[in-house]
Amino acid sequence: SWAQNRLRQYQLPLPVTLVSDPALMDGAYITACVQKAAALRKHDVQLWRNYSKRILELKGELLPEQMGYILWGYGKSSFLDGTFYKNFFPTVKENLPKFQSHALMSTMWCAKRVKWQDKELLRLAAQHTLDSMEILRPSDFIKVANSLATLGLSDTGLRSALSRVAIAKLEECTAQQFRDAVHPVSIGCIWSDEVIV
Repeated sequence: SWAQNRLRQYQLPLPVTLVSDPALMDGAYITACVQKAAALRKHDVQLWRNYSKRILELKGELLPEQMGYILWGYGKSSFLDGTFYKNFFPTVKENLPKFQSHALMSTMWCAKRVKWQDKELLRLAAQHTLDSMEILRPSDFIKVANSLATLGLSDTGLRSALSRVAIAKLEECTAQQFRDAVHPVSIGCIWSDEVIV
């Protein structure tokens, strides 16, 4: 799957024990635990609740890259905890301008997977995508655009701006990445006729 290939490409090298006491974990350790638990498809609700509690305690200390890895793990696991997302996403939104390609993609992919509705997050992510086109990988741009479309980005100006920059980014894609771009929701909600044709 796409998520498993992504894991192989961006795996954190820190050796961790998933059942360590979360109260003893720092930002790097909890990030590696979340990624490893998601990659191994651990669906232990108490494990994820404990991680969520500790992440919320550490949220002010986490680096943007760590937030991206954490959200990738939560998206991969599809762990649904409204309290966690309600308390974590404000910190994510504050740090969004510092997010690199992988962290931005992971954030929007997670929001799509858990169906998190936050109009401000969509607006901020779309604007950050436009502001950092030169550093976004084509595959990450596609995932962000598909997530924005699925979650219902309604700002006409941002949708038009994304369409204007899409062709150049899509031309950088491999065939597999381009197949991901042909998403019916993105075609209907984001891309202009120039992109589609």
